[in-house]
Amino acid sequence: MYWNVVQEGISANAGAFHFELRDCGLFVVTGQTEPERVEELAEALRREADKICREPVLEHEVARIKNKRRTSMAVEGESPYHRLTQIMEDVDYRDEPLTLERKLAAVDAVTAESIGAMFEAFPIGGAGFLISVGPRDWPGAGANGGAGAKVEAS
Repeated sequence: MYWNVVQEGISANAGAFHFELRDCGLFVVTGQTEPERVEELAEALRREADKICREPVLEHEVARIKNKRRTSMAVEGESPYHRLTQIMEDVDYRDEPLTLERKLAAVDAVTAESIGAMFEAFPIGGAGFLISVGPRDWPGAGANGGAGAKVEAS
């Protein structure tokens, strides 16, 4: 996503993440851009979402992301506040805290094949939902000075 959205100048920041709960979850593809480029960004993000469902992820891509995640986990584990919130989420969503070793083992278990299987079972392509924060004619739009959100289900 970075190369095809950020490097192309469509967005200053783009990425994807998942929000995992006990019995459901949410996969989010996100980017920020200027109001006049919203359609271009939405199309680029949809294109990338469709691509990951169609084309296999390459091993070097998996290795790069795994290394980044391991590094992030090491830093997160050193922060007492962040580690405490991780433990609270683990207990809330999984009924037990996960050790950093278990979390690292989960990262190590990810393969290009397991990513492909996940996107085959739970495809993220298609229209999805678009959430846009801030109207195009801000400031001055709306009763509250323009602050607001637009949610569009496609």
